[in-house]
Amino acid sequence: FFNVEMDQIEAVAMLKSAVRTACNGKEAPPFLADEDLYKFAACRRFDMHSAAQRYIRFMQLYLEYDLSFDETPDVSKGLGLGVVNIGHFDTKGHPLIIGAVRNLDWKKVTAKEMQKTWFYCIWKALSSTPKAQSQGIVIVMIASGISISIFNREFHGFVAKAVQECMPMKVERLFILNQPWFFSRLIWPLLSQLFSAKIRQRIVMVGKNYDIMQEYVPFEAIPHALRPDPTQGEDVPDTSDAQPTVEPN
Repeated sequence: FFNVEMDQIEAVAMLKSAVRTACNGKEAPPFLADEDLYKFAACRRFDMHSAAQRYIRFMQLYLEYDLSFDETPDVSKGLGLGVVNIGHFDTKGHPLIIGAVRNLDWKKVTAKEMQKTWFYCIWKALSSTPKAQSQGIVIVMIASGISISIFNREFHGFVAKAVQECMPMKVERLFILNQPWFFSRLIWPLLSQLFSAKIRQRIVMVGKNYDIMQEYVPFEAIPHALRPDPTQGEDVPDTSDAQPTVEPN
């Protein structure tokens, strides 16, 4: 994957051509390195028209929000809160992103700083293994201890747009652990409107029934410092759109 071979070179060449065609005579966006361009072709199963459209939207997002693949001071500030944790894998080899949402304090960080932090972490996970494109990533969001003020339309709207329209990624599962009652009844109805039905099918409200996610992430696999407080959150998972099977991205 990281040592580009002939078939990948051909795929990148086809993608570049599709991007130029999609721009319809206008200047094409800057092209990333071949191994990064290949991510877009792979995530769209080599449908070059679809991959080109996603790449164009990605570069528009990247430039509009002044994002970076490197750890900038804004990213360091966001990482310092301990909200997003990367570098783990689930039992199936998917890159695993753990969000300790209880650490998110909008008095200490801006939406723009968290946008840059989230982008940096997602890109690092996408670059960790080819499975990020072919099979997706798994996200565990620990919701115990959060307040009702956690919802930020500027930040969460950015995340929804990036995931669904721009990033070369597929979300295999998003598990929400120890959600308090107001998350299910007040916050989730707002958040769910930002995501397509396909994404909502992959979101699983776990509560404290950790066996639900055993196939992907045994509770013991969550680093001890990040584990939720078992005394907080709902005992029974709330209703969600999660289905037992996953449609192709």
